[in-house]
Amino acid sequence: HGTPSAGAGVYTDLEETILTNSVTTPDTQDTTQYVCAGWTMTGHEPAGGTEAQVVMTVTNDAVLTWLWATNYWLATAAGAHGSVLPASGWQAFGSNVEVTATPDPYYYFTTWSDDAGGDTNPLILFMNGAKLVTASFMANMTTNSPTPEWWLAQYGITSNFEEAVTNDADGDGAPTGDEFIMNTDPSDSNAYLRLVNIAFEEGAGWTLTWPCATDRLYDVEYDGSITGGTWVVVEGLTNLAPTSNLLIITNVLDENALKFYRLKVWRP
Repeated sequence: HGTPSAGAGVYTDLEETILTNSVTTPDTQDTTQYVCAGWTMTGHEPAGGTEAQVVMTVTNDAVLTWLWATNYWLATAAGAHGSVLPASGWQAFGSNVEVTATPDPYYYFTTWSDDAGGDTNPLILFMNGAKLVTASFMANMTTNSPTPEWWLAQYGITSNFEEAVTNDADGDGAPTGDEFIMNTDPSDSNAYLRLVNIAFEEGAGWTLTWPCATDRLYDVEYDGSITGGTWVVVEGLTNLAPTSNLLIITNVLDENALKFYRLKVWRP
């Protein structure tokens, strides 16, 4: 698997010939690598060695055989929110390589993909060829009012998650789990889904303003009675994806109907 430079450095001293023979190592061919493991010789001394070069005095016929070990490229990759060891690199043919996936805090390992599958971690890979393995991770979620732990942690909640999502720590009337749906700050009593401004525009109607999040979707609903329970989505005001932190609509003047409005929010 190498290119021997047979005869390099040959010279004659009286009736003896000094021969230098060497190979280039490693010999890398795409995802396969051949590494010189030494040499053996029959019919001459010495009988072998571990170097990639042989210097000998030729006095008779002999057979020089180069020995090669095979490596394969192992590519390891991690999806978002985790890491994988070992890093990508060459591994010996026939070896069993232990590959470990480590999730970031508040995440867990889910599965391997590409040239491996399942959820065994660490994973033992038998290197009978070049391989690629990728680890995937997902967020830990609470059972009560499903909320990701990483989201709670960014507001200082790092334990007792199941209890925390049912509490209203900032006293704004919205449980912490609901504040995740709204994507509002559960530690700020002024941050929750609410009407923040109402103003009258002559000839147009009343403008209504709500604070909102650009990574949430909204419906504007109305009813003729605040206790009627027959809320209907305003035509054209469904699946709204705001591009700013305020959502503003105009209540068109309608002398035949009194309307109450509310805003519905969910995660896309």
